[in-house]
Amino acid sequence: MDVRYSYCCRQDDSIIPEKKKGQYDGFFVDLRMCHKLRKLADHGGSDADNNEVKLGTVRSVFTVNRSEFIAGEKLKYLMYTCLLLAYVPDDSVKDSIVDEVHRFGCSMLELGMKPLPLLVDVGISMSQLPGESEDEGIARATTEMDVWDYAPATKASIGALEEVAFDSLWSVKKCKKCSKTLAVGMI
Repeated sequence: MDVRYSYCCRQDDSIIPEKKKGQYDGFFVDLRMCHKLRKLADHGGSDADNNEVKLGTVRSVFTVNRSEFIAGEKLKYLMYTCLLLAYVPDDSVKDSIVDEVHRFGCSMLELGMKPLPLLVDVGISMSQLPGESEDEGIARATTEMDVWDYAPATKASIGALEEVAFDSLWSVKKCKKCSKTLAVGMI
């Protein structure tokens, strides 16, 4: 399996929520991971725009206070968890990404910045195999990279779900697809 990784880390003030600007004294980390299939070059061409198919993205946003960021353990834990969910199984790659984010963040601290917004982009790509159609390559890459770790629900599994009643604290709406009355809210 030919999996390649790319990553970069940069400052991006746009990830700071308006209500937190100037108030929070720690790091905002926006970790964006994109899965792609690298297509085989057709007839020797190398059109960069048509060379990859985007399969899916995973995004995690979290905060880390300054002292925890400097210590590094919380950052490492949070990033390892996110990177594992995005199919980055190789510990040496995860270590490289976390080290780069930590190094870049510490350089921001030295500049006296407050708050500290870090945008981390990680690319995960797999090559299309010779003789494999684009659709077959997409299906294989999606499966092997666990882009979506979900199996769609079957009608039998939906039918087997227990029906429950909600109290008046929940609002109700009709489903536009099946016309059933559903509770709307958060648990």
